[in-house]
Amino acid sequence: MLNKLHIDSGDMALALAVWFCTLPIIGFIAIPLLGRWQALFIATAAFFLIMAVCWGVCGVKKFQVCYRDRKDVHGEEQSDPHT
Repeated sequence: MLNKLHIDSGDMALALAVWFCTLPIIGFIAIPLLGRWQALFIATAAFFLIMAVCWGVCGVKKFQVCYRDRKDVHGEEQSDPHT
């Protein structure tokens, strides 16, 4: 049971790396055009957007694993006895 709830930190690390890579782009574009406070707001919004996508992807992965394991336990998936 606890193995199913294991959270892989690799996906979160990848999401943080993507966010860190977007910060220079936000800095070069948003600061000259909009100012520092708006660029800070855009960077914060990008962080929450990237984290929401990461949590959504991880949630779908966990749901698929739990659903697959549930099918195996309840015997809903039938295998060919002749193989």
